Amino acid sequence: MIWLLMTIFETILNFAAFFSSIFYLYLIYQANVLHSYCRIYLIILGIGMLFMTSYGLSIYEYLAAGQKFALLDEGVTFRSKTWEFIHEVGYALESMSMLFFSTERLIASKYPMQYNSEHFIVFIIFSLIISIGVALYFSTSIHVYGILYSPTAVASVLDLSALLIMIFAWHTSLRVYRQTTGEVGLNRRFQMSEVFEWTSTLLPAALGAMICKLLSSLAIWTWLILELTSSDYGVANFIYNNILNAYIVALPWIIVFRNRNLKRKYFSKSSPSSNNNNNEKIRTLEGDEIKLRGSQNDYFEMLRDSWKHYEV
Repeated sequence: MIWLLMTIFETILNFAAFFSSIFYLYLIYQANVLHSYCRIYLIILGIGMLFMTSYGLSIYEYLAAGQKFALLDEGVTFRSKTWEFIHEVGYALESMSMLFFSTERLIASKYPMQYNSEHFIVFIIFSLIISIGVALYFSTSIHVYGILYSPTAVASVLDLSALLIMIFAWHTSLRVYRQTTGEVGLNRRFQMSEVFEWTSTLLPAALGAMICKLLSSLAIWTWLILELTSSDYGVANFIYNNILNAYIVALPWIIVFRNRNLKRKYFSKSSPSSNNNNNEKIRTLEGDEIKLRGSQNDYFEMLRDSWKHYEV
């Protein structure tokens, strides 16, 4: 009975992860203020998440084989191995896309003059080739050669690196934005604000990816180290896949709540007062409200401050 409930739960969660991946890609498609190169990596991230939901087809395979839990090596079929292979390709693509997204954001903030150069285009092409190659090698190592420890450990290092680079890019864009006030053109300022906006949006996602992948890998590592039974493998596989599914379900909503434009689009109240431009709050890059018209109290505070200069 417990296995049936677990199967129902992971099936529902897997479907939710699939539709969340579609919703995430829709969000990226609808994002108007987004650099084209940045959009490429975010699309690759969405494709990786879609590939990870192929685990749902693996559920069908072990149910069709009369198993209560994930298939072991002696019971696998070509189809079940294919779905698992695709799943691991998506796992690695997610890590690589987040890593190169962070790197692209850092370059955009530190070296804006090189952003549209031929060298940077070569970097984009090279990074895409590397991402696909690493994803295929990662999945091949696990499902063809049976190597689990080193590929998943490397993936965890990549996720940590992506998080650290993204934090650095976020901090750099904010620092440069503050330092260049009144010194550079609006295009440069806009580029810095866009870097800050999307690194700030994706920071919780990068942190969540690192934690969820580490926790999911620990379940498999524990099964391998302790040499547990086949039913224990079913439990470890259940934990592994559903931690990842939960992350995929949460990711698009994290983006919506972290991005001010998306949050305003999907959660702003449709009322006459909210549609009145005079009532809209204008905020700085850091979220502080800009008051276009001071209150009476603000006026007297400013007057009091000015009087202090004439006090003896």
